[in-house]
Amino acid sequence: AEEALAATPPGRGGPSCRPQLRVRPVMLPVKSTSVVDVQGYWQSWVARWHQALRHCQGVAELSYILLATWDLVCSLPVSVYSLRFALNLSRVLLRPLFMHIVPICQAMALGVLTVHWLWNRRSVPRCPHRIGLANLDGELLLCGLAGAFELVWPVAVPLGLLALSNFLFIWVTFVKPAAVSRGGTSDARGGVWHAADGGVPPALGSRGLTTAMLIALDCAVLMAPIMAIYGVVAELLACWNVMLRGNQFKYITATKATSLAEDYGSTAEAEQKLLPEKTA
Repeated sequence: AEEALAATPPGRGGPSCRPQLRVRPVMLPVKSTSVVDVQGYWQSWVARWHQALRHCQGVAELSYILLATWDLVCSLPVSVYSLRFALNLSRVLLRPLFMHIVPICQAMALGVLTVHWLWNRRSVPRCPHRIGLANLDGELLLCGLAGAFELVWPVAVPLGLLALSNFLFIWVTFVKPAAVSRGGTSDARGGVWHAADGGVPPALGSRGLTTAMLIALDCAVLMAPIMAIYGVVAELLACWNVMLRGNQFKYITATKATSLAEDYGSTAEAEQKLLPEKTA
């Protein structure tokens, strides 16, 4: 950026800070599945625990990002800053913050408030049960923003969005490509990738209905106890490990169900196309 600024002719505005090299993700031709260990059911849960710890270890990246951002702000001249640069930089800073820090703070605060709400017979002291337009001021407004009037909505709305996003992800990635591949339409694509539907059995002739019912069961019953261990506890342990050891941890790979089969997704099909034909 400094070299580009020095090369600018006199009288012209400074160049915006846009990198010439842009890194974009390249999706692999396989679909990720759940962790399944060959040693059995309970060992699979242990393997999922190691996977959760490994993912939560990404909280260490936040300190490196903050350090690199501070060094960037202190090094670049003001003339190279732009709105595009500020937006991209804010995205880099906010993503790990929203993934690792905000969920833990929100879960703890909402958990304490829920216990306090239940202890006081489903009400918060000095906060009304309902709110109207006439009392949107002072402490009443603060109680309303904290979800003290009705603790169902601060949980129900994010939970509904979570269920919807999971359904759309499974539908777009697994169910819909497999349905198009089986339908034999003009836009149908062959291959192992499109045919892999995740093993979703149809309910009343609809795989979408099965997916919706499974996601509803997960979000309503199973998500809270599982996320308490594999989400909150794993994230707190990762933060503790970062505080004591930095980014040093034991990396344990996860065993996927696809790696246990002889035909590993679309990899086997790719190998058949790349291997030369044998001649007699």
